[in-house]
Amino acid sequence: MGRVQGMLVVSACDGTNVFVALSVVFTNFQYNGSNIEIQGISCQREKFREVYVVPETGKFRFKGYAVFETAYYDANTTHFIISLTVTFQ
Repeated sequence: MGRVQGMLVVSACDGTNVFVALSVVFTNFQYNGSNIEIQGISCQREKFREVYVVPETGKFRFKGYAVFETAYYDANTTHFIISLTVTFQ
């Protein structure tokens, strides 16, 4: 479907907030060559976190928002599995 690249930077002294700057590049047939940029602060201890979607190229030229949902968290390794839902307006 695509690939994601970017960075997550801890933005709180206690490690609970993360600044998110991600680029999602789509490679499937319908959306090939389109991309979106996701930016915002993700409060890691909340199950659902909403961040801003910056309008980008191809079929995604609209503003919107993305919701990160924590599907799994391992406190020993601090590894997350996160589901991403994107909504355009």
